[in-house]
Amino acid sequence: MYYSISHFSLITLSAIGLGMVSEAKLIFDDLIRNGQADGVSYATMMYLDQSRGMLDEANDVAEALQKSGLLTDPASYNSVMASYVVSGKLRECAELLHQMLAQRMLPDASTFKTLFTVLKKGGIPSEAVLQLESLYNEGRPYARQVIITSLFSVVGLHAFALESCDAFVSAEVALDFFAYNVAIYAYGALGEVDKTLNLFMRMQDDGLKPDIVTYIFLAGCYGKAGMVEGLRHIYGLLKYGEIEPNASLWKTLIDVYEDAGKHDLAKMVDQEMRFSIHTEQDESENAKLPYIVSIALHSQIL
Repeated sequence: MYYSISHFSLITLSAIGLGMVSEAKLIFDDLIRNGQADGVSYATMMYLDQSRGMLDEANDVAEALQKSGLLTDPASYNSVMASYVVSGKLRECAELLHQMLAQRMLPDASTFKTLFTVLKKGGIPSEAVLQLESLYNEGRPYARQVIITSLFSVVGLHAFALESCDAFVSAEVALDFFAYNVAIYAYGALGEVDKTLNLFMRMQDDGLKPDIVTYIFLAGCYGKAGMVEGLRHIYGLLKYGEIEPNASLWKTLIDVYEDAGKHDLAKMVDQEMRFSIHTEQDESENAKLPYIVSIALHSQIL
């Protein structure tokens, strides 16, 4: 039987409400056989599979769309990238983004929504994601390039990350600390210590003060390169209050010490972190006491 795209649309609407997934799949397969399937029908089938929790099937449709030659606009790329993210295929999503960029297609708002999801799932610190979201929402110079660089670094596509990073690092326009942080992350993820430290010093020469995200990425670089002294320096700044205590930085130090096989140092930092957290909680409770006492006294007077 011959089915049209309009038949598929009607059945898909019914499938969402009545669970007619198999009927929709039969029509979709028929559209493919007859060469009638377009990007919208592929995207619709992906959405239907995902809505039913059929992630493997949705991923198969996404891969078929990628091979179909129908990826001709940002919307079609976005649908496949979103499907890959739902399935946890973060690297494949980033590779598809690179393909999209190679076709001279500009990512749109939906693309960046997907990219932020990848960054969150990829393990980048929440503080860094918030910075990048702020950068994007404010329309800062190089915002998009900085976010794309971060994405490639997160999934381990370091060659792409450095290519993207060079686009703004080598420019003659002044960088803000968001851009510096991402560049430090990109070079640090490869263990390029000299380049990372040069950027760190250049950042300060430009009058920009390193923040928590800077030190998190710097610690990652030191850990990647096995530079224990560098990690000790950041730990000292954190322990003695020159850096405001931060859970993500504590965790980064613990993780990189563990990765470097310095389990004793990781344990020491873990104990210090627990002590710091308890101290902050005690100070917070003590700060409330005068207010609580004043309320109690006022109640007694009344």
